Amino acid sequence: MDSRYGRAWAAALLLLGAGSCRTAPSTRGIGRYAILPFENLTGDSGFDWLGATASAAVVNQLIPARQATALATPSLREAFQTRPSRLVLGYVDRTAAGLRLRAVIEDAGTHQAVAEFTVARPPEKFLEAIDALARQLSPEARAPLTTSWNAFAAFGRGQRAGSPEDRERAFEEAIAADANYALPYLALAELKLAGRNGEAARGVLERLTARKPAPFEAAQAKTALAAIAQDGAARVEALKDLAAASPANAALQFQAGAALVTAKRFREGATVIERGLAADPDNGEMWNQLGYAKAYQRDLAGARAALGKYAQLAPGPNNIDSLAEVHYLAGEFGEAKRLFLENHQKTPQFMGDIALLKAAYSAFRHEGAKAADPLFAEYVKKLRGGPLDAARHALEIDWLAATGRRAEAVAKARAAGTDPNPAVQAIASVHLCGYQLTGGERAAALESAKAALKVTPNNLAAVLCFFAAQPAAAEPEWMVRADRLFGDPRAAAIRKQALAYAFLFDAKPAAAEVLLRDLYAQAGPEAEGEWRVALASALVAQNKNDEARA
Repeated sequence: MDSRYGRAWAAALLLLGAGSCRTAPSTRGIGRYAILPFENLTGDSGFDWLGATASAAVVNQLIPARQATALATPSLREAFQTRPSRLVLGYVDRTAAGLRLRAVIEDAGTHQAVAEFTVARPPEKFLEAIDALARQLSPEARAPLTTSWNAFAAFGRGQRAGSPEDRERAFEEAIAADANYALPYLALAELKLAGRNGEAARGVLERLTARKPAPFEAAQAKTALAAIAQDGAARVEALKDLAAASPANAALQFQAGAALVTAKRFREGATVIERGLAADPDNGEMWNQLGYAKAYQRDLAGARAALGKYAQLAPGPNNIDSLAEVHYLAGEFGEAKRLFLENHQKTPQFMGDIALLKAAYSAFRHEGAKAADPLFAEYVKKLRGGPLDAARHALEIDWLAATGRRAEAVAKARAAGTDPNPAVQAIASVHLCGYQLTGGERAAALESAKAALKVTPNNLAAVLCFFAAQPAAAEPEWMVRADRLFGDPRAAAIRKQALAYAFLFDAKPAAAEVLLRDLYAQAGPEAEGEWRVALASALVAQNKNDEARA
């Protein structure tokens, strides 16, 4: 099964990616440092901010390195969850020379010290000590983002401040001390967004981009701006930039690679994921994702090889499921059916018996409905009478339609509309609305949508059907209707879907095509089918038959 990271925009503002949850230290790939917060041994609580800020600064300097990566981890337990090869334990105390930074670098497997580090500097030059430690960990370390102790200290205090007001004040103080210091801008933007002030966050990020920050911080700002603008294409480009600026960060390569695959940029996605695997070759989930990226390119041999590695690293039902899906994507439906059934026999409860449903669809593509119906019946039998009984009706209606029995699907939807369960009524009415719209029965479709909304007022599918079934109108009127129903900026994506279907069903295929191309481009390969069919319909309606066929 294809598992994607669905991270919120805020993750792009954070420096660190999550590692997998295995405890064994990494023995292959690049050097992986887990850096714990440096302990404050000065006896002065006024320096409590320094430990986490200094350790994060070391991590930051190692961002562009290709042969080493570092993660700031708050505890030993969380450090080992990142599968490090080295642990960095640091301490800050006082000497006659000022503040002293001591660090012990341990082998994560043996807990033996492999190196020690000690540098003392006056407080105003303590950043030199942090820089020296970063360069000891990797000769590829970049220069510190700031040389201003005042900016660094204000940023550190802001991170520990209790109230949003105190945090904002400290971050602005840091910016005032060094206008080119990127981190307080990013932290301030995150703070604004946490307060639901997107415009203020945008302003902060634009202030940062005007300073022409380093590539990684520029990509962080770009990612956040894309999220604020709800610009999916810009987000993908920003994630690609973010991963390129930190080539040894496997988690970022995975995130960017998955985003590229979702955008159907399969070759680019595979390249980025392979870069992540060079950094973390024992990451089974990345091998799984690479298998799909290869399969979407029709590289079955490459997909099999990647999934073979995944199976070695993470034996279990999911790797069989992934291999079966790859065969399905390659059009090898008989082999896909065999593997899905094998998986069901070995692990019947995997993903709620989903292997049976997948086997049914594979059988239909391989042998037809007669061979597939018993498998489908076995699957839905397990749903009957339970909490998923309403879903069963939807599946049964969809199955009939998908296997070419539209009249039977319509009849079943009509019959289910009288079911005593309101959820079943809603499902039936929404399906019936869709069939009526495709058949040009707008008035009947509107009544079906109303019936669904009567029992489930917040049913999104029913709302979309209700909108598309409105009386025929000119394009400007449809836009007014969309603004009236989907005026909230957070509903922009739904508004686009609603208008696409409305134009399609109101014989405005050219207008529908524009929106459907965008929806198709933004949909991941696992969810693109709906938009592919709708786009093909819009093209056929314009006699663009060759494009539709493609």
